[in-house]
Amino acid sequence: MVDYNTNFVFSYLRDVYGLQGEDINALDAEAFIEKVKRTHQGLSAEHEFAAIATWLGKCSLITQLDNVLHSSDQYRVPDFLVVAKRNGKDVPFLVEVKTDTESKLTWRPDYLESFRAFAAMMNMPLLVAWKHHGLWVLTDSARFMKKVTNYHLTFDDAVKNSLMSELFGNFWLTFSEGFRLELKMRIQDEIDTGVEVLPEGSYHTVIEAAGVWTAKGKLNKVDERSLWWFLIAAMEDEKFDRTGIVITQQFIARSEGMFNLSDVLISQLVWGKEDSASIDWLTEIRKGLPALTIDFEELLNRA
Repeated sequence: MVDYNTNFVFSYLRDVYGLQGEDINALDAEAFIEKVKRTHQGLSAEHEFAAIATWLGKCSLITQLDNVLHSSDQYRVPDFLVVAKRNGKDVPFLVEVKTDTESKLTWRPDYLESFRAFAAMMNMPLLVAWKHHGLWVLTDSARFMKKVTNYHLTFDDAVKNSLMSELFGNFWLTFSEGFRLELKMRIQDEIDTGVEVLPEGSYHTVIEAAGVWTAKGKLNKVDERSLWWFLIAAMEDEKFDRTGIVITQQFIARSEGMFNLSDVLISQLVWGKEDSASIDWLTEIRKGLPALTIDFEELLNRA
Protein backbone atom coordinates (compact mmCIF):
# COMPACT_ATOMS: atom_id res chain seq x y z
CA MET A 1 0.00 0.00 0.00
CA VAL A 2 1.41 3.38 -1.03
CA ASP A 3 0.82 6.13 1.54
CA TYR A 4 1.92 9.75 1.96
CA ASN A 5 5.20 8.76 3.59
CA THR A 6 6.09 6.42 0.74
CA ASN A 7 5.32 9.07 -1.85
CA PHE A 8 7.45 11.55 0.09
CA VAL A 9 10.38 9.12 0.29
CA PHE A 10 10.26 8.33 -3.41
CA SER A 11 10.09 11.98 -4.45
CA TYR A 12 12.90 12.81 -2.01
CA LEU A 13 15.15 10.12 -3.49
CA ARG A 14 14.32 11.16 -7.04
CA ASP A 15 14.73 14.93 -6.60
CA VAL A 16 17.60 15.06 -4.10
CA TYR A 17 19.67 12.01 -4.94
CA GLY A 18 18.74 11.63 -8.60
CA LEU A 19 17.65 7.99 -8.26
CA GLN A 20 15.32 6.79 -10.98
CA GLY A 21 12.90 4.02 -11.81
CA GLU A 22 14.21 0.59 -10.92
CA ASP A 23 16.65 1.97 -8.31
CA ILE A 24 13.81 3.53 -6.33
CA ASN A 25 11.41 0.60 -6.80
CA ALA A 26 14.04 -1.80 -5.46
CA LEU A 27 14.15 0.03 -2.12
CA ASP A 28 12.11 -0.86 0.96
CA ALA A 29 10.30 2.44 1.59
CA GLU A 30 9.31 1.61 5.19
CA ALA A 31 12.87 0.65 6.10
CA PHE A 32 14.13 3.85 4.53
CA ILE A 33 11.60 5.92 6.51
CA GLU A 34 12.77 4.30 9.76
CA LYS A 35 16.40 4.99 8.84
CA VAL A 36 15.58 8.65 8.17
CA LYS A 37 13.81 8.87 11.54
CA ARG A 38 16.85 7.41 13.34
CA THR A 39 19.15 9.80 11.48
CA HIS A 40 16.96 12.77 12.39
CA GLN A 41 16.97 11.70 16.05
CA GLY A 42 20.77 11.63 16.02
CA LEU A 43 20.96 15.02 14.30
CA SER A 44 18.56 16.43 16.89
CA ALA A 45 21.01 15.51 19.67
CA GLU A 46 23.86 17.12 17.73
CA HIS A 47 21.84 20.30 17.23
CA GLU A 48 20.86 20.33 20.91
CA PHE A 49 24.52 20.20 21.92
CA ALA A 50 25.36 22.94 19.41
CA ALA A 51 22.49 25.11 20.69
CA ILE A 52 23.58 24.77 24.33
CA ALA A 53 27.24 25.45 23.51
CA THR A 54 26.23 28.50 21.48
CA TRP A 55 23.78 29.89 24.04
CA LEU A 56 26.23 29.68 26.94
CA GLY A 57 28.28 32.33 25.18
CA LYS A 58 31.82 30.90 25.41
CA CYS A 59 31.90 29.57 21.85
CA SER A 60 33.65 31.47 19.04
CA LEU A 61 32.89 28.78 16.46
CA ILE A 62 31.00 25.52 16.20
CA THR A 63 30.80 23.82 12.81
CA GLN A 64 29.73 20.36 11.66
CA LEU A 65 32.40 18.20 10.05
CA ASP A 66 30.83 14.83 9.35
CA ASN A 67 29.59 15.34 5.79
CA VAL A 68 32.15 12.79 4.57
CA LEU A 69 32.15 11.94 0.85
CA HIS A 70 34.79 9.21 1.11
CA SER A 71 36.71 7.42 3.86
CA SER A 72 39.04 4.42 3.85
CA ASP A 73 38.09 3.82 7.52
CA GLN A 74 41.56 4.97 8.54
CA TYR A 75 40.05 8.26 9.60
CA ARG A 76 36.67 8.87 11.19
CA VAL A 77 35.54 12.49 11.35
CA PRO A 78 33.86 13.71 14.59
CA ASP A 79 30.64 15.68 14.56
CA PHE A 80 32.00 19.13 15.36
CA LEU A 81 34.99 21.40 15.29
CA VAL A 82 34.57 23.82 18.21
CA VAL A 83 36.52 26.91 19.21
CA ALA A 84 35.86 28.05 22.78
CA LYS A 85 37.09 31.14 24.60
CA ARG A 86 39.11 30.32 27.71
CA ASN A 87 41.16 32.86 29.67
CA GLY A 88 41.01 35.21 26.69
CA LYS A 89 42.37 32.65 24.23
CA ASP A 90 40.75 30.59 21.47
CA VAL A 91 40.88 26.87 22.28
CA PRO A 92 40.04 24.54 19.33
CA PHE A 93 38.93 20.94 19.82
CA LEU A 94 36.91 18.18 18.14
CA VAL A 95 33.65 16.80 19.55
CA GLU A 96 31.85 13.53 18.90
CA VAL A 97 28.24 13.59 20.14
CA LYS A 98 26.56 10.55 21.69
CA THR A 99 23.25 9.86 23.41
CA ASP A 100 23.05 6.77 25.58
CA THR A 101 21.08 5.92 28.71
CA GLU A 102 23.40 3.05 29.66
CA SER A 103 25.94 3.53 32.45
CA LYS A 104 28.87 3.32 30.03
CA LEU A 105 29.87 3.87 26.41
CA THR A 106 31.55 0.90 24.73
CA TRP A 107 33.63 1.52 21.59
CA ARG A 108 35.53 -0.94 19.43
CA PRO A 109 39.31 -0.30 19.20
CA ASP A 110 39.17 0.44 15.46
CA TYR A 111 36.27 2.86 15.98
CA LEU A 112 38.11 4.86 18.67
CA GLU A 113 41.46 4.73 16.87
CA SER A 114 39.97 6.11 13.65
CA PHE A 115 38.74 9.17 15.60
CA ARG A 116 42.08 9.51 17.34
CA ALA A 117 43.95 9.29 14.03
CA PHE A 118 41.94 12.19 12.63
CA ALA A 119 42.40 14.23 15.83
CA ALA A 120 46.17 13.59 15.81
CA MET A 121 46.39 14.65 12.16
CA MET A 122 44.51 17.87 13.01
CA ASN A 123 46.58 18.31 16.19
CA MET A 124 43.47 18.84 18.31
CA PRO A 125 42.01 17.17 21.40
CA LEU A 126 39.12 14.76 20.81
CA LEU A 127 36.26 15.23 23.28
CA VAL A 128 33.05 13.25 23.70
CA ALA A 129 29.75 15.06 24.37
CA TRP A 130 27.43 12.54 26.00
CA LYS A 131 23.74 13.12 26.73
CA HIS A 132 22.63 10.76 29.48
CA HIS A 133 19.02 11.02 30.73
CA GLY A 134 18.90 14.71 29.80
CA LEU A 135 22.29 15.62 31.30
CA TRP A 136 25.15 16.68 29.01
CA VAL A 137 28.77 15.94 29.90
CA LEU A 138 31.87 16.75 27.85
CA THR A 139 34.84 14.49 28.44
CA ASP A 140 38.29 13.93 26.99
CA SER A 141 38.32 10.73 24.89
CA ALA A 142 41.50 9.80 26.75
CA ARG A 143 39.18 8.78 29.60
CA PHE A 144 38.20 5.65 27.60
CA MET A 145 39.85 2.63 29.24
CA LYS A 146 40.50 -0.68 27.51
CA LYS A 147 38.63 -3.58 29.10
CA VAL A 148 39.84 -6.87 27.53
CA THR A 149 38.83 -6.03 23.93
CA ASN A 150 36.76 -2.85 23.78
CA TYR A 151 37.20 0.60 25.28
CA HIS A 152 34.80 1.75 28.00
CA LEU A 153 33.87 5.17 29.37
CA THR A 154 31.63 5.10 32.44
CA PHE A 155 29.15 7.88 33.01
CA ASP A 156 30.40 8.25 36.57
CA ASP A 157 33.91 8.99 35.29
CA ALA A 158 32.55 11.26 32.54
CA VAL A 159 30.62 13.36 35.09
CA LYS A 160 33.59 13.68 37.42
CA ASN A 161 35.80 14.84 34.54
CA SER A 162 33.27 16.87 32.56
CA LEU A 163 34.51 20.03 30.81
CA MET A 164 31.07 21.58 30.18
CA SER A 165 31.76 24.20 32.85
CA GLU A 166 35.45 24.70 32.06
CA LEU A 167 35.00 25.22 28.32
CA PHE A 168 31.41 26.44 27.97
CA GLY A 169 30.53 27.93 31.37
CA ASN A 170 27.64 25.52 32.04
CA PHE A 171 27.92 25.78 35.82
CA TRP A 172 25.76 24.05 38.43
CA LEU A 173 23.11 25.90 40.44
CA THR A 174 21.09 25.29 43.57
CA PHE A 175 18.53 27.61 45.18
CA SER A 176 18.60 28.63 48.81
CA GLU A 177 15.52 27.66 50.78
CA GLY A 178 12.74 30.21 50.45
CA PHE A 179 13.25 31.16 46.79
CA ARG A 180 9.77 31.56 45.33
CA LEU A 181 7.32 33.48 43.17
CA GLU A 182 4.63 34.91 45.43
CA LEU A 183 1.24 36.34 44.50
CA LYS A 184 -1.14 38.13 46.87
CA MET A 185 -4.73 38.31 45.66
CA ARG A 186 -7.90 39.81 47.13
CA ILE A 187 -11.22 38.02 46.59
CA GLN A 188 -13.87 40.34 45.11
CA ASP A 189 -16.90 38.08 45.72
CA GLU A 190 -18.99 37.95 48.87
CA ILE A 191 -17.77 34.97 50.90
CA ASP A 192 -18.13 33.59 54.40
CA THR A 193 -14.75 34.50 55.86
CA GLY A 194 -15.38 32.24 58.84
CA VAL A 195 -15.14 29.00 56.87
CA GLU A 196 -11.71 27.36 56.53
CA VAL A 197 -12.36 25.93 53.06
CA LEU A 198 -14.31 27.87 50.46
CA PRO A 199 -17.05 26.07 48.51
CA GLU A 200 -15.88 24.72 45.17
CA GLY A 201 -16.37 27.16 42.32
CA SER A 202 -14.93 30.18 40.52
CA TYR A 203 -14.01 33.39 42.34
CA HIS A 204 -13.03 36.84 41.07
CA THR A 205 -9.74 38.10 42.45
CA VAL A 206 -7.48 41.11 42.03
CA ILE A 207 -3.70 40.68 42.24
CA GLU A 208 -2.44 43.21 44.76
CA ALA A 209 1.22 42.20 44.83
CA ALA A 210 3.52 39.88 42.93
CA GLY A 211 7.23 39.26 43.13
CA VAL A 212 10.16 36.89 43.46
CA TRP A 213 11.35 36.37 47.00
CA THR A 214 14.34 34.85 48.72
CA ALA A 215 14.62 34.01 52.42
CA LYS A 216 16.12 37.51 52.86
CA GLY A 217 13.32 39.42 51.17
CA LYS A 218 11.80 40.52 47.88
CA LEU A 219 14.07 41.05 44.86
CA ASN A 220 14.07 44.22 42.79
CA LYS A 221 12.17 44.30 39.49
CA VAL A 222 15.28 43.97 37.29
CA ASP A 223 16.52 40.85 39.10
CA GLU A 224 13.00 39.41 39.18
CA ARG A 225 12.78 39.53 35.38
CA SER A 226 16.27 38.07 34.96
CA LEU A 227 15.65 35.21 37.40
CA TRP A 228 12.18 34.29 36.15
CA TRP A 229 13.41 31.49 33.88
CA PHE A 230 15.69 30.18 36.64
CA LEU A 231 12.61 29.78 38.79
CA ILE A 232 10.77 28.00 35.97
CA ALA A 233 13.73 25.62 35.57
CA ALA A 234 13.73 24.70 39.26
CA MET A 235 10.07 25.05 40.29
CA GLU A 236 9.04 22.11 42.44
CA ASP A 237 6.14 22.93 44.73
CA GLU A 238 3.07 25.14 45.09
CA LYS A 239 1.66 26.51 48.34
CA PHE A 240 -1.76 28.09 48.81
CA ASP A 241 -2.96 30.03 51.85
CA ARG A 242 -5.99 32.22 52.63
CA THR A 243 -6.61 34.68 55.45
CA GLY A 244 -10.09 36.15 55.20
CA ILE A 245 -10.43 37.48 51.67
CA VAL A 246 -6.66 37.61 50.99
CA ILE A 247 -5.06 34.67 49.14
CA THR A 248 -1.31 34.04 49.06
CA GLN A 249 -0.07 31.67 46.36
CA GLN A 250 3.60 30.61 46.23
CA PHE A 251 5.48 28.76 43.49
CA ILE A 252 8.53 27.39 45.26
CA ALA A 253 11.93 26.43 43.78
CA ARG A 254 13.53 23.23 45.02
CA SER A 255 16.27 23.86 47.55
CA GLU A 256 17.74 20.36 47.35
CA GLY A 257 19.64 19.04 44.35
CA MET A 258 21.16 21.00 41.50
CA PHE A 259 20.52 21.94 37.90
CA ASN A 260 22.59 23.30 35.01
CA LEU A 261 22.61 26.83 33.65
CA SER A 262 21.64 25.31 30.28
CA ASP A 263 18.34 24.15 31.85
CA VAL A 264 17.35 27.83 31.79
CA LEU A 265 17.57 27.76 27.97
CA ILE A 266 15.42 24.63 27.85
CA SER A 267 12.86 26.28 30.17
CA GLN A 268 12.50 29.14 27.70
CA LEU A 269 12.21 26.85 24.67
CA VAL A 270 9.70 24.39 26.17
CA TRP A 271 7.45 27.12 27.59
CA GLY A 272 4.02 26.27 26.21
CA LYS A 273 5.20 22.88 24.88
CA GLU A 274 4.53 19.46 26.35
CA ASP A 275 8.17 18.44 26.89
CA SER A 276 11.73 19.04 25.72
CA ALA A 277 11.39 16.26 23.10
CA SER A 278 9.16 18.63 21.10
CA ILE A 279 11.99 21.14 20.57
CA ASP A 280 13.18 21.37 16.97
CA TRP A 281 16.74 22.37 17.82
CA LEU A 282 17.84 23.22 14.29
CA THR A 283 14.86 25.51 13.83
CA GLU A 284 15.57 27.23 17.15
CA ILE A 285 19.21 27.80 16.16
CA ARG A 286 18.22 29.21 12.77
CA LYS A 287 15.62 31.62 14.12
CA GLY A 288 17.91 32.76 16.95
CA LEU A 289 18.25 31.51 20.52
CA PRO A 290 17.16 33.68 23.48
CA ALA A 291 19.89 36.19 24.18
CA LEU A 292 22.25 36.01 27.15
CA THR A 293 22.61 39.68 27.98
CA ILE A 294 23.54 39.64 31.68
CA ASP A 295 26.37 38.45 33.89
CA PHE A 296 24.71 35.46 35.51
CA GLU A 297 27.37 34.92 38.14
CA GLU A 298 27.06 38.51 39.33
CA LEU A 299 23.24 38.28 39.26
CA LEU A 300 23.14 35.03 41.23
CA ASN A 301 25.60 36.26 43.85
CA ARG A 302 23.52 39.40 44.27
CA ALA A 303 20.23 37.47 44.48
